Amino acid sequence: MIDDDILAGLQGAFPPGFVLIQAHGNGPRPSGVYGTVRIESSASAPAHVGRLSVTQPLPALGRRELAAHHSGQVELQVFGEGSFDILSTAVLMLDSLAGIDSADAAGVVFGTTQNVQSVPALRNASEYEDRAVASIPFSYTRRVIEPVPVIETVEGSVSVPGAPPVTFRSHHGEN
Repeated sequence: MIDDDILAGLQGAFPPGFVLIQAHGNGPRPSGVYGTVRIESSASAPAHVGRLSVTQPLPALGRRELAAHHSGQVELQVFGEGSFDILSTAVLMLDSLAGIDSADAAGVVFGTTQNVQSVPALRNASEYEDRAVASIPFSYTRRVIEPVPVIETVEGSVSVPGAPPVTFRSHHGEN
């Protein structure tokens, strides 16, 4: 799932052992400083349809790849003491070798964000917790392999008044 890919891709920008979870997930809140990830939006470009390839002897199905580029925004929030410094450093680390390697391994590319905000979170009627928030652009390519039926042989004939009939036969793999 793309949520898991984005989470894995972002992990390399944070210190080792930093807890980064999906926002709005069920379960107990982590203790200590932690971060949440939420996909804000994602738009798809038109699909690219690849060439048909037949990988098995006929009669069989062929395969072709369909691919589309997606881009969107992901919201990162870090909660707890020092959250602003942690998030602003993580945003910078997305361009480090570790950040790029982590994103590349997950199949995601992250863009640059210009804005990290300090937005304290109200935890109860009288207590606030440090919170930092940033929106980061991302992109990825989704690929699927589609089975495609293959016609093994085509035979036919054409006749035109005043000309001899023409018969043709085409078999898969022959010129």
